[in-house]
Amino acid sequence: MADKDGVLEFEGSVINLVRDKVFVQINDNYTVICTVSGKIRQSGIKLIPGDKVRVEVSVYDTSKGRVVYRMK
Repeated sequence: MADKDGVLEFEGSVINLVRDKVFVQINDNYTVICTVSGKIRQSGIKLIPGDKVRVEVSVYDTSKGRVVYRMK
């Protein structure tokens, strides 16, 4: 699903957290290395392995992305 030009949105689950990098698994076999968006950092929302998240991925480099929402 594409909201903006050049950005794809996916839903996945957090596999691992290393410092400020989040490893998110999408489609059972594809892993994206993500950062956490500023709004999530400002709100103090913590991510743990197993959380369902929404990820924005650029169409130019699909191996990196940004976590924009944590599902409830």
